[in-house]
This record gives sequence, C-alpha cells and structure tokens, in this order.
Amino acid sequence: MAAETETRAQTRAAQPAERRFGYRPELDGLRALAVLAVFVSHVGWGPLAGGWIGVGIFFVLSGYLITSILMSEWDRSEGIALRRFYLRRLLRLYPALLVMLAFCALFAPVFGDGGTAGGYVFSALATGLYFQDFVAGITGSAHGGFLHTWSLAVEEQFYLLWPPVLIFARRRRWSVLNVALAGVLISWALLIFTTEARPGTVPMSYAMPYSRAGELLLGCALAVALRSDPGFLKTLFARVALAPACLLGLGLLLLTGGYAGLSSWMPMQIIATALLAAGLITGLTADAGQLTGRLLRLSPLVGLGVVSYGFYLFHLPLLDLSVKYLPGPWAGQVLFALVMTMAAAVCSYRWLEKPLLRLKDRI
Repeated sequence: MAAETETRAQTRAAQPAERRFGYRPELDGLRALAVLAVFVSHVGWGPLAGGWIGVGIFFVLSGYLITSILMSEWDRSEGIALRRFYLRRLLRLYPALLVMLAFCALFAPVFGDGGTAGGYVFSALATGLYFQDFVAGITGSAHGGFLHTWSLAVEEQFYLLWPPVLIFARRRRWSVLNVALAGVLISWALLIFTTEARPGTVPMSYAMPYSRAGELLLGCALAVALRSDPGFLKTLFARVALAPACLLGLGLLLLTGGYAGLSSWMPMQIIATALLAAGLITGLTADAGQLTGRLLRLSPLVGLGVVSYGFYLFHLPLLDLSVKYLPGPWAGQVLFALVMTMAAAVCSYRWLEKPLLRLKDRI
C-alpha cells in the first residue's frame, strides 16, 4: 500500500537508469483516487460499493514501482542488496503501523464490535506480524479496526519474496517478464478456482495472498516490459488514448463492483481492475501531458497520494468510531471521519514518515 513516495529520492540519486523511472506525480494522483475509493467502500454507500477496487490499483502500482527500483539497482550494481532493501521497507512501513496499532489499542474498549480482549490482541498481533490476510481470508473478520490491514500483509509478503525471486531469475538468465507473467496466470487460476470451488466464501478468495499476488506480479511484469521495450507499448497507448479509457473503465467498476452475493463474478472484477490499472499506468508513462495525466497531477490529488499510506492506515478505525459514537446525521459522521483521517495522515507523514524517509535514504 505504501509503495514508493521514496521514488523522489531515487530520482535525486541521479543515475540515468533511475531517471527513466523517476518520480511521477500523476502516479501519486492515481494512488489518491485509489485510497478515496477504498474509503468510500468502507462508508457503505451503495452507489459506490465497488470502491474495493482501490486495493487492486494499489497492488498493481506497488508491483510496478518496486520492480522499477529493483531493476534500476540491478542495472547499476549487478545485484540487489536484500538486507538494505528489507531495512528500508521496514523503516518506510512499520513505524506508522505501530502508531496505528497503539491508537487502536487505546480505543479498543469502545469499538463495540463484539470482540473479546483475546480477539483484540490476536487481531493486533496478526496486523503487526503481517498475517492479517490469512486471518481475514479464513475468518472474514477482525476486531478493533484492523480488518483493512489484510492488504498490507499481502504487500509485505510480496516485498519479502519477490526480490529473491527476481535475483534468482536474473542470475539464471531467465526472463523476469516470463516469470512474472507465469505468476500472474497461476495466481489468477487459483483465484478463480477457489471462488468457484467454494461459492459464497468471498473472503478467502478476496484476501489470501496466493489469489491477490497476480495484481502485484502484473505490475512487476509491466515494469519489466516498459523497461526492456518501452517504445511499442507507450506508442500504442499514447496513440489510441487508452489511458482515459482505462480510467473510465475503473470508474465503471467503482459503480458496479459490489460483490455481495456475486462471488462468482468477483475474480473477473479483480482481474479487470488489474488490467485497467496496468493500462492506465502504461498510458501515463507514455504521455503524462495528456488530459488524464494533467488531471491526476492536480495538487490536491498529488498531496493526498503522498500521504495515502497514513490515510489508509487510519481511515477504518476513525470511520468506525465516528459512525458509532458521533451524534448527528450519517453524512456528518462520514465527513468528520474523512477530515480526521486526513489530519492523521498528514501528521503521520510530516512527523514520522518523512523524517524516516530521510534516514532511509542514508542507508
């Protein structure tokens, strides 16, 4: 979820290979739309029930950006420093997560979701140790405002496994693109199979890492494809204006993507989201000056994209507390939660994440 506000620092590092994959504000704008979609889906407003597609957009973006950075490091030094990579990921992601855990622990007695003390502790451990995806997939629930952290677990497990796979493939002179695409096909086959084999068990298909790895690996494949032969894809997407078409397609999924009672369609919605997100990213890298790129570079969207990790962390517990305990109309409760979430995200970025980003850049 957090993937790569750090690409600014990568751009400043000033290696030619890295400049090709430098900071793109329009991708922060896309991240902002994704996190707003997730917020709206958790609000529970029927017309925008498909906001869960925002998670899929995050996954594709994460795979794309992380692989771009890893491939740049490989081209520069003929290798990838795994220890350094893992330490930088830890500094980027874990401190803000600990603050969110402390916040939820403070308010655990008033969440009112029927959880026991043991249930809260277990949910906190599942979040802090990054196995909430298995908990959410098997049980479909979590206590104390932690349910949304399943996606963070999926990403962290990807960060753990993908770099060694990439190193192994490069050393064996295998095609990294083919490895990533094979992973996409296997993951999506498992997604479809588990959904069809157990109708009605949407959480297991929706949250388990093996069924969501396809989106991350599609982003990886996209990064490799654009790196090895960017001309064809970029020219294609620029000429036929697929970026706005993909953005429109994601908007339609947002309006029609509610999956309650429609588990057999859910894999197709996940796959469609991933393909549209990949198409949009390709279109943006082909021509960021087009209307779609200019829209996504609007300052409010870029600003939200920069702090989107903190926004994602805090939005669900703050939304739960606001709806349960704030007097007044539902719209007012949601607006209050939105404002408080934005404030928490800005504070997290300014006083926690940003200083640690500077520290991380010296590692």
